[in-house]
Amino acid sequence: MKNNILVFIFIILGFSACDNSIDINAPWRETPVVFAIIDLGQDSQIIRIQKTFQNDENTSNSDVSAIADSLFLKNISVRITSNNNPNAYKDFIRLAPRKEAGFFSNKDSSYWGAYMPNWFAGGISYQFKIHSNETGKDYIGNTKMVGKATIQYLATIDLINHDIQTFLYKIDDLGLEHAALMDLIVRVNYNEVNLANTADTTVKYVDYYAKKLVSTSTFNQPRYSQSINKKEFAAGIKQELTPNANVKRTFKSLEFVVLGYNSDYKDMLLINAPSGSIIPKFGEYTNISNSIGIFASRTTTKGTQNLNALSIDYLNNSVLNP
Repeated sequence: MKNNILVFIFIILGFSACDNSIDINAPWRETPVVFAIIDLGQDSQIIRIQKTFQNDENTSNSDVSAIADSLFLKNISVRITSNNNPNAYKDFIRLAPRKEAGFFSNKDSSYWGAYMPNWFAGGISYQFKIHSNETGKDYIGNTKMVGKATIQYLATIDLINHDIQTFLYKIDDLGLEHAALMDLIVRVNYNEVNLANTADTTVKYVDYYAKKLVSTSTFNQPRYSQSINKKEFAAGIKQELTPNANVKRTFKSLEFVVLGYNSDYKDMLLINAPSGSIIPKFGEYTNISNSIGIFASRTTTKGTQNLNALSIDYLNNSVLNP
């Protein structure tokens, strides 16, 4: 403890004995800020790429924010390549701006996308690369894809029989050893009909979370089973819906939805989790070279489950139309 105090005193003396002033208007440096989460269960992938910026001494925040390339990286290429096959790659394109005019410029877009159905494979490692055509710099990250989960199909679910108070949510695995289990969702899909114009029908859904944000768990069991209380499930679905006399909601389907994440995403959540100490335990997380950001994988798997006729009537009459 005494040694630590002496070191601290020497540091203070060192700061006071010499000029250690920091030039906050140092030369500009390009630092991408990336959020690239690949969802193997989706046909299209969208990622966000921005950058850090700093003002010079003669420029205000509002002045810089109005400049398009103060926030957006311009003249770059974005590519994902399979580490198993360098000839298998996909180039992303910049999407149309998705923000309204405001404090920051909306001339360009932070979002990049690619249509790539069935392109990724679970268990395979991929490389993400941003190449700056202006500076020649590359910003590279690697991650392994989480495969789709295996959801067990159940016998017809009966929500009316309360002699058996629960129904089971069963899954076998998340498609990759040691993947992190994030969310277990029971999703009720329904049609919402406008009573003033019955041709105006919209398909919507409402979610009941059997498990939510289980970011630190790993899937070590060969099988996983979660009991869902029938009354709590029905009450939870009803609570999420706003009464509306102008519409009629009718049941469409019930799905089990499993969200799983790979170790890179789990590590980011753990490192960025709030700390009870005034001294941070970890530094800022990034797995992309010379950047701040995340390149990771998640997967969304859906499996339809059957309900009996009485349960469907119960949802239509007592739950979906509160």
